[in-house]
Amino acid sequence: FKAILLNILRKYVIRYKINYVTMKLETEFLILSRYYKHNLKRIDFEYQNPIDDLSVSIKTIQNEIPNILLGNSADLSNNHISIINKLAKLNTDFKVYVPLSYSSTKEYVDYVIEEGKSKLGDKFVPILDYMNKEQYENFLSTIDIAIMNHYRQQALGNLRFLIARGLKIYLNGKNPLHEYFLKNGISIYDVGDINNDIFVPLEKSQKEKNSQCIKSLFSQEVYKNNMDDLML
Repeated sequence: FKAILLNILRKYVIRYKINYVTMKLETEFLILSRYYKHNLKRIDFEYQNPIDDLSVSIKTIQNEIPNILLGNSADLSNNHISIINKLAKLNTDFKVYVPLSYSSTKEYVDYVIEEGKSKLGDKFVPILDYMNKEQYENFLSTIDIAIMNHYRQQALGNLRFLIARGLKIYLNGKNPLHEYFLKNGISIYDVGDINNDIFVPLEKSQKEKNSQCIKSLFSQEVYKNNMDDLML
């Protein structure tokens, strides 16, 4: 009952009190507009992410044993288990690093670790400690492949950094970021297509194109222009 009342209040506030919304993805904005049936106007804006150093160079050498990043937190929205099950079917060696240091309950973290260890053994590496910005960027620099199985837009800061590095990225097809990246010329793969081909890196030309596209989409100039537009 409380959830119903909150939803009614939210709809009222959005419909009668809000005229503008700041959103980076037009796809998300269209979903919002359809759901609340209100003539909202979108302003293309987002705050700059702490790990938004897109001056990084493209990674040219892959680890002998590939490093996979699965998810960006311990939140259930990462849908860890379905990806763990897919990775368990791959008949090659790899390491999968899973950030589990925040955004969930101890019960869920323990469950993911139990499933990961049971199905992947030593290939499964849970990350349980917090890292500062420098430590986290250094960690991301060791990654070869990233898998984000969110249904909604999440982990964009991580993804920008990794795409700028030329990494192979797998997203859930339901995630608006999947369509957004493809629409802007960035090669992205669907988690439904995970198989042993996951370990085949992108061609050099595609890495360079992806890196150039992401740096153009999230450049300092873009941030400045968006901020200027917001202040008008």
